[in-house]
Amino acid sequence: AVGAGTVTTTERLEWAVSAGAAFTVAPGLAAEVAQASIDASLPHLPGVATPTDVQAARALGLTWLKAFPASVLGQGWFKAMRGPFPEVPFVATGGIDASNAAAYLAAGARVVAVGSALEDPEQLPLLADLLASR
Repeated sequence: AVGAGTVTTTERLEWAVSAGAAFTVAPGLAAEVAQASIDASLPHLPGVATPTDVQAARALGLTWLKAFPASVLGQGWFKAMRGPFPEVPFVATGGIDASNAAAYLAAGARVVAVGSALEDPEQLPLLADLLASR
């Protein structure tokens, strides 16, 4: 499945739908974008950084949430969020690479997403080793 990232407006959502996206991703939570994605029958993964963001996303019916930017929020954020939101699966994204991915998973992230780390060819075998060890 191919999704569309950085969907920050309903206009971008319309582009994603017309391009055949299977899901949408955003750096933050915009209720109108999330609702438009849901209305288009596309799963939406918004970025969250505060408990208020998490509650607002859950109120919209969103289940998976993206902690962004994870490198700024830190691993402690995931441990802290597990208390009030044990049912929420968080994706750690933003500053994740082979050197810190395992620590984010251990802290409570359900999934880690790498982006710019893939520009470094040395990351690929390290990430593959991490995946194989899971």
